[in-house]
Amino acid sequence: MMKYLQNIGRSLMLPVAVLPAAAILMGIGYWIDPVGWGVDNAAAAFLIKAGSSIIDNMAILFAVGVALGMSKDRDGSAALSGLVAYLVVTTLLSTDSVAMLQGTDPENVNAAFEKIGNQFIGILSGIVASIMYNRFSHVQLHDALAFFSGKRLVSIITTIAMLVISGLLSSLARRLPPQSGFLRGGR
Repeated sequence: MMKYLQNIGRSLMLPVAVLPAAAILMGIGYWIDPVGWGVDNAAAAFLIKAGSSIIDNMAILFAVGVALGMSKDRDGSAALSGLVAYLVVTTLLSTDSVAMLQGTDPENVNAAFEKIGNQFIGILSGIVASIMYNRFSHVQLHDALAFFSGKRLVSIITTIAMLVISGLLSSLARRLPPQSGFLRGGR
């Protein structure tokens, strides 16, 4: 178990290594325009937005980085499966999708679904994708389905796994208080 947790820790270092680039870009941007957040200077706005694009998509970086880092041979199809896993769960558990599935207005959906695209979901997606990759990347299907054998099968199996996980997360979130302060950042 300890070795597995160490592997997760090493895998997290890949996306975390990108954070200094974001910090440098944003730092220089705020240094150029410290009060206007880039409003008064196009170069500052450019740098701030470039840095925030990394920060704002950190969950995707975790999904791809953890899937790649934990796969047995660090293949790109594991990283693609991590992205697929993240997209499936965040789309299925978005406020609009949950409202449609529940047959209600988006305003009536539990607040837990408002921030589903977070780092925890990214890490979970990467872990699931790497497990699916390590288990199914060498599976050979019948000749009629041979195109989907091996590494091509991984994204399909990952999608199915994330459907199940999305259902579990959805049922868990429905059990939380609908407008709790914890889910709204303490307000």
